[in-house]
Amino acid sequence: MTAATKPDNSREEILRVAARLFRARGYRASTLRKIAEAAGIKSGSIYYHFNSKDEILEEILNQGLRDIYDGVREVIGPNEDGVDHRARINDAIHTHLGLLLIHSEFTAANIRLYNQLPVNIRERQRSLRRSYAKLWDTLLKDAQQAGLLRPDIRIGLLRQFLLGALNWTVEWFDAEKHSVDILGDNCSKMILDGISSGLLTKTGKSTKSAAPIRGGSVVTEKKSERTRDDILKAAAVLFGNLGYAASTLRGVGAVAGKKAASIYYYFGSKDEILDVILDEGVRALFDGVQASIDNHGNIDNFRSKIACAVHAHLMVLLATDEYTSAYTHIYSQLPKDIRDRHLPRRRAYVELWETLLRNAQQAGQLRSDIEIVILREFLLGALNRTVEWFDEDRHSADAIAVRCTKLIFDGICVKKNSEEKSL
Repeated sequence: MTAATKPDNSREEILRVAARLFRARGYRASTLRKIAEAAGIKSGSIYYHFNSKDEILEEILNQGLRDIYDGVREVIGPNEDGVDHRARINDAIHTHLGLLLIHSEFTAANIRLYNQLPVNIRERQRSLRRSYAKLWDTLLKDAQQAGLLRPDIRIGLLRQFLLGALNWTVEWFDAEKHSVDILGDNCSKMILDGISSGLLTKTGKSTKSAAPIRGGSVVTEKKSERTRDDILKAAAVLFGNLGYAASTLRGVGAVAGKKAASIYYYFGSKDEILDVILDEGVRALFDGVQASIDNHGNIDNFRSKIACAVHAHLMVLLATDEYTSAYTHIYSQLPKDIRDRHLPRRRAYVELWETLLRNAQQAGQLRSDIEIVILREFLLGALNRTVEWFDEDRHSADAIAVRCTKLIFDGICVKKNSEEKSL
């Protein structure tokens, strides 16, 4: 009997359960047995509906993209004479967030899982993802051609920045603490008009980090220390690609070019390796951003201070540190006890940013109608998602830092008497 021969109402329930499990544990660690247990059915019953776990996954991914593509396309409507382009962008942001966070478990699963997918499945997804990217590119180009958006804005960069920030909301949004409508309003205001109150003064001072950025990886001379570092780097790559639950010490050894048994000379368990990676990843970010703030000469100019912090975050994330990249990829899929162990250091980094942004707002240099928590997560989300699309052959981390800072401060809309430099 094939999967297509016995329709049943439990098919949709299997998909919903699998989507939640894939989001929480990652694709590879979610077995058909676990999906069946969560759905309250026998493992063999799944085969009445699906031939394999890959088939379940692809249906979830396809449905997730179709939901969000159809929803945004419908709400923005056609580009007709007299259309309100600002309203179209606002509606697209609200619809994207609503489907991602409330209405479509499949869309959220698609966003969370993509980088952990087998290459063949990822390739089959590219066409749908390109279609959705093109929908946004067209929406933004229409607004630019109508004179709403500044002509110097690079549409591709804007779309990646905006969707990165919106998609990061799956990592932190809590419907019991925030309203999707308020979140959408804040995101629209930030991207359309920027966060600057108008009191910020631009300076000729470099926005690069004032202190050298060091990643979590330390160059050592002793062979044993180099081997330990190689194991950690290999594990960081593997955890980022497969997810923590699906990664094994044997796999870490294979990536590092070591026998699995030899890893125990340096680490007692996979959890111990993970603890080091998480600690080093967030420490690299904290130290880099803190140094950039502490060494900034112009105390009163928060735009310049925040620009230096953005640069420091991106330099650690993109240019120097495998641990930080793994940290941003896998944290939300880790077991609760592991997340709880690392929560104090993670919270300290979040509070570092919140203090910086709140001080800028209290100084009158950021708009008072922007919620600082949402601003913090929007900005860090956009920055953290750069690892998904950054290409060092096409961009430099320095250039991305400058452009991201300009987008968040100045927004994308044309301002009267504006003499902005080109992005």
